[in-house]
Amino acid sequence: MKPIEMTLSAWGPYREEETIDFSGFDGNGLFLIAGPTGSGKTTIFDGITFALFGETSGEMRERESLRSDFSKEGTETYVNLLFSHNGKIYKIYRSPKYLRPKKRKTGNDEFVEEKERAKLFLPDDKVIEGPKEVTKKVQELLALDYRQFKQTTMLAQGEFTKLLYASPQDKTKIFREIFGTTMYEKFAKNLKEKTKALNVQKRSLQDKMDEDINHVMLEDDTWRSLSGRDNKPYEQIKNFLEVEKKKLEEKKKEQEADIKKMDILCQKAGEKLEKAKSANEKLLEKEKTEKKLAELLGQKEEMNKKEEAVNSARKAGYVEASYEKWRQQEKALIRTGEKIKTLDGKVKELDETLKELEIIKEKEHFYQIFFEKADLFWEVKTELSEIEKQAIKEEKNLILMQNKYKEKELLVSEKKELYESKDRQRKRAAIGIAASLLEEGKPCPVCGSKSHPQIAKIEEGIISEEELEKLKEEYETENKGLLTIFGETSACKERLEALLERKKNLSDQAEVEEKELCKLIAENTKALEVLEIKKESAREYKELLEPKNLSLSKQIYEKKEKNLKTLENEKLSVMTLLEDSKKELKQDEIRAEKEKKLFEKSLKEQGFLDENDFLKKRLEPKSLEKEIKQMEQYERELHTVSERNKELTGQCKKLEKVDITLLQGEVAREKANRDIALKEKEKLAVLLNTLKQTVLALKEKLIKWEEVQKEYGIVKKLEDVTYGNNKKKLVFEQYVLISYFEEILEAANLRFSKMTGNRFLLERVMEVSDGRIKDNMELAVFDYYTGKSRSVKTLSGGEAFKASLSLSLGLSDVIQRSNGGIRVETLFVDEGFGSLDGESLDQAVKALYSLVENDRMIGIISHVPELRERIPGKIIVEKSSKGSKISY
Repeated sequence: MKPIEMTLSAWGPYREEETIDFSGFDGNGLFLIAGPTGSGKTTIFDGITFALFGETSGEMRERESLRSDFSKEGTETYVNLLFSHNGKIYKIYRSPKYLRPKKRKTGNDEFVEEKERAKLFLPDDKVIEGPKEVTKKVQELLALDYRQFKQTTMLAQGEFTKLLYASPQDKTKIFREIFGTTMYEKFAKNLKEKTKALNVQKRSLQDKMDEDINHVMLEDDTWRSLSGRDNKPYEQIKNFLEVEKKKLEEKKKEQEADIKKMDILCQKAGEKLEKAKSANEKLLEKEKTEKKLAELLGQKEEMNKKEEAVNSARKAGYVEASYEKWRQQEKALIRTGEKIKTLDGKVKELDETLKELEIIKEKEHFYQIFFEKADLFWEVKTELSEIEKQAIKEEKNLILMQNKYKEKELLVSEKKELYESKDRQRKRAAIGIAASLLEEGKPCPVCGSKSHPQIAKIEEGIISEEELEKLKEEYETENKGLLTIFGETSACKERLEALLERKKNLSDQAEVEEKELCKLIAENTKALEVLEIKKESAREYKELLEPKNLSLSKQIYEKKEKNLKTLENEKLSVMTLLEDSKKELKQDEIRAEKEKKLFEKSLKEQGFLDENDFLKKRLEPKSLEKEIKQMEQYERELHTVSERNKELTGQCKKLEKVDITLLQGEVAREKANRDIALKEKEKLAVLLNTLKQTVLALKEKLIKWEEVQKEYGIVKKLEDVTYGNNKKKLVFEQYVLISYFEEILEAANLRFSKMTGNRFLLERVMEVSDGRIKDNMELAVFDYYTGKSRSVKTLSGGEAFKASLSLSLGLSDVIQRSNGGIRVETLFVDEGFGSLDGESLDQAVKALYSLVENDRMIGIISHVPELRERIPGKIIVEKSSKGSKISY
């Protein structure tokens, strides 16, 4: 990429449009961008990087602060770059985001944000628009991104010596960023993590196999020897367990045959024992049945008495209904009497309460007048307060209107005076115009005189008739406004007077109403006490006139009035209910006597002597039912036991009692032998199952373990290579970076040797004093005058600049080669020449001239005056208080 022409508008220190023509330097190649510090020399390179990538070259320059503080409001901020690339011409327009003043002022926010815009004009007349789209296309064209472009085309101010004096660790960071070798570091880390993961997986498999092996409990010396080793022979263990498994399977078959024989012996002994038990149980049951039968026959007399009681209870059941009717009627009689007593008490209680509230009814007229007058009083007071507020507001308004009228009157007076003054002046001017037309010896058209000794002169500053008419219109307009204000002021005054009159009338009315209310209160203090209001004097009763107290008093009155009516209605209801209850009492007495006679008749019919005899023999339904069930149960049980006794007597004729102790011992011995065999079988089964699972698990895990072990060996070797576990202790990434570093030194020495008259060469220190070579990128300089190497820190300021410049140029060359051999046609060198003497300056310029080959263009950004004499092609940046300008 080679710039042809660039226009900066309202950009940084440049107030207006500034155009830089680079085409004039194409033949010479080397040119100087000169000017004082802060004039905007580096801003030219900023313009190129922003046009191409939308970024500036300096880390401290923000994209949002590119607009010039010197620019005019209407000047647009943008950069236009015309450049050539691979023999084709391209043009880029790009404008940053910035704030500009609004074209129409609204009084709120006076600035509007201009968004970032970009256009790329291609050789085939196609246009690409949009900041991101343009940047993407530029990166495709140049095959460089912003960072790579900056590193290869700009040797920035203050960064010459950064690489020269950087520590090996810092150089590693710098080269890692430039050459993108982070991937090697990540690759090494990934290998380390993979090695660690495989080792963990391998150890995990070993731990699991150890766990499987620990589950096997064999009483065998060979097994204890194999399983007790730290590094267990897993394959040998697996084979040993397979052999043991076959042995146990044969033993299992033998155990199963023995257990079948034991089962037959146990079964025979059990059958013999059960037969003996059955005979003994029947003999015992016969003995118990005979005993139970004797017991039941002994209860026969008691059951007969119980039957007689049940029959009496059944007769009492026939009388029960009439007895209950009589008892219910007696209870109803008692309830009605208690109800009458309760109602009498309620009537007395209501009479006492109504007596307390009689004053509410007596003073009903007072309460009505009092509350009406109190409401009227507060209506007047409320209206009076509102009128006072309106009067104050209207009074302020009147003062404002009067002041406004005075101001307007003064303005009308001035307008009138000006109009009349100009009118008189114009009239006098008419006389002067007529006088200018008089000729000596000819009669005056006004007076006829032929002699004109004193002719009137025309005054200066006479306005035209149109201007005079305009003054008259202004006067008349202002005068009409004055009349309008006068009318409004008069109306305001009338409103104020009406409000003051209304205020006086309301104040008088309020005073009258208050006196009447106070008098009414003083005359009816007892009526107020009913409302729970007690005061020491009539003056204190004035507090009732407060809206809050008045509202509370009205609520109490309405509540008590409502309560009085409720109580009166309640008393009437209670009196009616009392009369009805007395009538009901007489009816209950008649019904009770009737039911008593029916009950006594029923007693005689069922054979009971009297009420006491009936109550003694009657039973509750549940008790009667219980007695009947007991009798029925007795009969059923007596029948069942008798029949079972007959049956057992026939079965037990040939049976004799047997001692089963010996038989139980025989069964226990057979079962014990069988249980021992079953336990041995179960133990063997558990062990056999453990062996099967362990062998199966070991087979599977051994296959996985061998696969992991194989992969681990390969990955571990790669990790050793990448982490410097080799003779030179050199890590993989460092090896790559050192290769780049030595390429840079080789390219740098081509210039450094020329600049120093073949005295110095830059070289990498192969081994530092403490013997470390793992990450060494320490720099030294070889001096041909002494034939020795020394630290670059011993170089003078001028020598250090030459070394730094050579190193930076060498870095630029290597970066170009590492990016696919891209050739950078434009290079900018920013400052750094101030520390050089005359000879060194000539050598540096010659070295830069040597770079101008194959159409390459190099721009030196510097304020050093001596460079202006040595470099003919110049861009001069002139700095002033109104911004910077460009000249050649």
